Amino acid sequence: VFTPKGDIKTITQGATALDFAFSMHTDLGQHCLGAKVNHKLVPLNYQLESGDQVEILTSQNQHPEKEWFNYVVTTHAKKCITEYFKQQDRALADNGRQMLSEALKTEERQLTPAVINRLMHHFSITRPNELMRQIGLGALPIEQVMQATHPQQDSFFKRIMKTLTGGSTSETDAEELAPTVSQIPSARPTNPKHVMLTEEDFGHCYRLAQCCSPIPGDDVMGALEDDGSIVVHKRSCPNAMQIKSLHGDTIVDTVWATHRIRTFAETIEIKGVDKMSILLNVINIISERYQINIKEINITSKDGMFTGRITIYVHDLSDISKLCEQLLTIPEVNTVGRIEKYQTK
Repeated sequence: VFTPKGDIKTITQGATALDFAFSMHTDLGQHCLGAKVNHKLVPLNYQLESGDQVEILTSQNQHPEKEWFNYVVTTHAKKCITEYFKQQDRALADNGRQMLSEALKTEERQLTPAVINRLMHHFSITRPNELMRQIGLGALPIEQVMQATHPQQDSFFKRIMKTLTGGSTSETDAEELAPTVSQIPSARPTNPKHVMLTEEDFGHCYRLAQCCSPIPGDDVMGALEDDGSIVVHKRSCPNAMQIKSLHGDTIVDTVWATHRIRTFAETIEIKGVDKMSILLNVINIISERYQINIKEINITSKDGMFTGRITIYVHDLSDISKLCEQLLTIPEVNTVGRIEKYQTK
């Protein structure tokens, strides 16, 4: 293949644009947004062919995502991506260890193997570095971690029962209430209560329904499972409506806590007048001004108009709303909106 300057580069058969970026330079690959092949915009996983002219598009705010392993075929690119995540994990673990040590010092305590073992058992984590990584990442808030170094606390199920019953629940009360879903009071009493959806409980005590893929900020409701965990649906989801109709006693009111650590892949659609600078303006707003990572870009043009679908990583609905408002300030852009998909059972 050829560089924009006409230099010839040899690549592995079946290599992608992202492979090519890493073959040029590790830093180029780590900040790769996409590429132009023969002057046409292509996604990261576009397979290059002999004779292609390739120009790599980058942004300092773009960083590798786990999905990138599916976008490359060369050993070199895979090693570069793996090393990036190892470095990130090491930095997070070091930060988490420092945070925990400093928090313990405020109580005149030290970070000992006994403390680490207690926390690993409490959070069902098997490796000390993974414990520290999650603390550094913020997936385990330091306040919750410090509480876990002390005597037993309420379980997530007990917190739900407190919320639904409007009062405190003793250990005995929780055991009496736990056996069957039918014993759980209605999630919509006269004075509605809410179950808080926190980042630390995500994946353990509640999960997001795949049929509607809600994100923080969406209007949601929860469906209580037999094991006490919650499946969170958008209220507009057809499956949620069916569950509410047939199994109303399992419905739980839910409210989002602040989510600024985990990101979610969402797709926005943008339409407008096709001009040479339009793509650069869009990318500049998304990546540079709002520092949002881009997963995939697909642009089509016909009769002087363009339609683009851009998949981005966001923390919540507010990120999407603010971004769409800003994109609408581009004179050539007519409409911008989130694409919502629902899957029915």
